[in-house]
Amino acid sequence: MGVAPKATLYALKVLTKEGSGNLFAIAQGIMWTAQNGMNVANMSLGAAQEIPYLDKVIEYATAAGVTFVAAAGDDGGAVHYPAASPTT
Repeated sequence: MGVAPKATLYALKVLTKEGSGNLFAIAQGIMWTAQNGMNVANMSLGAAQEIPYLDKVIEYATAAGVTFVAAAGDDGGAVHYPAASPTT
């Protein structure tokens, strides 16, 4: 039965199987979460630098009630974006 039997999970893929993608596809995915009433979105992706446009899209989705969980990166260095952004 699980710990959340009434939870519904969605898989929304915005990157290729190799892990590459583009800003437009990522933004579309984030917008989809906001427009479809998602409560939580996991973002297993990252960039070495902040992307202001992506911050704005995340702000929009957060205002719509989406909580983001973002990957921090695993190269032993600084936390990557969007996890390092104040919007996530």
